[in-house]
Amino acid sequence: MPYQQLRQYFNQLTPIAPEEWNDFTQKLRVIQKTSGAQLLQEGQVCDFVCYINHGLVRAYELVDGIEVNRTFFMQDFFATEYQSFLQREPSKEYLEVIDDAELVVIDYQHLQDMYRKYKSFERLGRILAESLYVRLRGKVERFLINSPEERYLLLLKDHPDYLDKIPHYHIASYLGITPQSLSRIRKRLQ
Repeated sequence: MPYQQLRQYFNQLTPIAPEEWNDFTQKLRVIQKTSGAQLLQEGQVCDFVCYINHGLVRAYELVDGIEVNRTFFMQDFFATEYQSFLQREPSKEYLEVIDDAELVVIDYQHLQDMYRKYKSFERLGRILAESLYVRLRGKVERFLINSPEERYLLLLKDHPDYLDKIPHYHIASYLGITPQSLSRIRKRLQ
């Protein structure tokens, strides 16, 4: 069942009645994407949220022609360019699959319809938005307060699986350092 993981995830947050769930799944799509596939390009309006059944997606921006990783989305979480999705404006970021993925696609309009139709989905949207805010705030605080080495150690603590699945040059970009600096940090910590 391609929607089973999503259902379990939602049920951890708030109960969804069977008839509401059935209505919700009527317009979902499941897609398979291989590593390197672009889900969103800069300048496009993000019209979807993808729940990741398996795989890995990165969000990055081009800054003076250099890819700067903003975040990574892993299994059992959502991938989207949230500002573009909410504001209905062109994205500044790209979304790219970096490990073969199976994604459950939820279209913008369908999600808005579910929010209007069911209180449970409106509540779910609020809980997810709050979760994203806390996650983003934590990242901003880490960047403002911690050294690159401390940021790396926090990444190891919070997401040890990143190092097995994400190329180190992507991790370096995410941490705001060069691959050479990351290599020195890793060597110093061994």
